[in-house]
Amino acid sequence: MKKQQQGIKLFVVLLISTLFIFSFSHFGSLAFSAMKADSGRFIAGTTIAAIDVAEKSHDEAVILLLDQIENWRENTTIILNYKELTSTINTEIFHFDVSISVEKAVNGEKNNLIVAIDNNAFRAEMNEISQAIVFDEAETKKVENELKQFGESLLTGEHQLSLNKTLEVDSEIEVLAETTLPLTKTSMLMGEWVNQMSPIHVPTNAQVSFLQHIDEKQLSSVPAEVLSMIATAVYETVLVTNFSIVERHIGQKLPDYAELGFEAKVNRDQRLDFVFANLNNLEYTIELSWERPNLIVQVKGSPYLYKYKVEKRNHEEFKPRTIIQYSPQLRPGATTVKERGSNGVVTTIVRKVYDENGQFSREEFLSEDYYAPAERIEIHALKAETATENNDSSNELAGNPGEEPLVDEPKENSQAEDDGKIEKEKEANKKTNQRDDKFWGKPNEAEK
Repeated sequence: MKKQQQGIKLFVVLLISTLFIFSFSHFGSLAFSAMKADSGRFIAGTTIAAIDVAEKSHDEAVILLLDQIENWRENTTIILNYKELTSTINTEIFHFDVSISVEKAVNGEKNNLIVAIDNNAFRAEMNEISQAIVFDEAETKKVENELKQFGESLLTGEHQLSLNKTLEVDSEIEVLAETTLPLTKTSMLMGEWVNQMSPIHVPTNAQVSFLQHIDEKQLSSVPAEVLSMIATAVYETVLVTNFSIVERHIGQKLPDYAELGFEAKVNRDQRLDFVFANLNNLEYTIELSWERPNLIVQVKGSPYLYKYKVEKRNHEEFKPRTIIQYSPQLRPGATTVKERGSNGVVTTIVRKVYDENGQFSREEFLSEDYYAPAERIEIHALKAETATENNDSSNELAGNPGEEPLVDEPKENSQAEDDGKIEKEKEANKKTNQRDDKFWGKPNEAEK
């Protein structure tokens, strides 16, 4: 019994000793810190706007914060986004109350820097960006609070602030552009393919690849011509938005379904893709619908501030060269057309941008499409004397059986007229060849 009591006494003594030692070390450090705080200097662990002010007096902390604020103004960019507009906010609209921030700082804790936004200067900034930006009191307060966070942290660098969420512009959905493409020769599966391909989501600040979208929808069986039809309709639609065209191809010949300047050829095997980019801070949707025989494409999203219009420029046509071939199988004076040929054509597409007041703002070059002329081939009969000479010169014909020479068409006019027309034809051919050389291998075009 005595041994048990002695054990209890020993445990109590050890417990009291342990508590004494712990209390001395813990409360002693607090007392030391309190004594140091009373000396007018901040203790370890004290920060203001992420700036360490430990071991600093009130005046020293003020000077340190003023230096950091100046550095923040010089090395910080705040970019404000509203729809398709982007603007930089002047950091002078931030007012910092450094003295009050230091006075209210709590020792050993993280403290905020007291920041205010100059309301008048802020509204002036908004008016310079766009007169369409209108805030009520609640929205103004919300934007100012978001701006103050950049000043309270004093973090340098580039910061982004989107007004789209503040003003809830995402909820404003309208049809921004629409195209109806008539397609008379299509498969019976066209409606099914279109429904499976729709919608095409256009994320913020992202590119959209037509071939990638096809892969995601598992539509690898869709013929290349059908893909090109749909891509052409989508291309014509996005031209009147502010989307940028990253990759686009055209064929050697303008297809019947496409208007000049608006073709977009897509081919999986040849890796011919159609890619465009949405550089806005808003998402959009491209919806496709099939109402035989029309393919309808719509771009939906928040309305733009600016208006975008497409215009054709520098339209020019080039007549094809005529190749004359002679055949002894035709009667004298007879002529047949082997290939009708077609005119070549070139056109330039530009996008004109008008501001929110309807005033012309700028012009953007989009593309220059060129389709080479197809040669016209005519088969003419040999003249009677030529046929006789050829019969007498059977060795020459025997060496090239079945071949028809390519020669210039004989003229019945005078030698002067012949020379003049030959020179004109040479000039026309030279111009066509120059045009071919100029446009051969244009970027984003299919091989000619």
